[in-house]
Amino acid sequence: MNHPKVGVGIIILNKNIKYNFNPFGGLSLEELAQVINPNKHLKELEIHLQTSDPLILELVGRKGRGKTTHLQLLHRKYPESQLFSLNKGTHLFEEILKSKSSLILIDSIHHLSIGERLKIYNLQKQIVFTTHHTKWLETRLSSNKFISAKIKGISLNSLKEMIYSRVENAAIGVHEIKLNTQAIEKLITEYGDDYRGILRKLYTNFADEN
Repeated sequence: MNHPKVGVGIIILNKNIKYNFNPFGGLSLEELAQVINPNKHLKELEIHLQTSDPLILELVGRKGRGKTTHLQLLHRKYPESQLFSLNKGTHLFEEILKSKSSLILIDSIHHLSIGERLKIYNLQKQIVFTTHHTKWLETRLSSNKFISAKIKGISLNSLKEMIYSRVENAAIGVHEIKLNTQAIEKLITEYGDDYRGILRKLYTNFADEN
């Protein structure tokens, strides 16, 4: 897909701003939480965890859409939970089975084998995991309640606020930042809910223009 070249000169209506640094580099957990706009809000996810009943709760969505962020925020909300971050080089199946926490959070459960996942689904605990593709069919073999929360979407107002704050922090001697809302909307139209892609593009274009 050919994305438009939307850089600082188009996004920021103020002209001739001098900057201390590129305002579009990196993303904090707090910023991610503000920008993402899932179908099920974080508070709705918390509602499912209010009881102690065994539960399988999947956060499903494409890469970079906020699944891991929501898992980390749940971990903050429930410090007694245990978070396992999996990747191709990390095998924590035994550690998950031996966990004494009643709330287990698993990032990227697809890195476990299907046999391992089936055993986890049958744990008498609350299991929350992230995955690119739904595991609802696998979980049919478990008697535990299953809920799927699709993570997608991006908030225009939150993205604008984040860009405003970043530019304000990086700009030298500017008291008011004027943003081009239509240009930001066009970015969202082109990139969809890939907010990391949006900021990577702005970061690159800023470097090219400055």
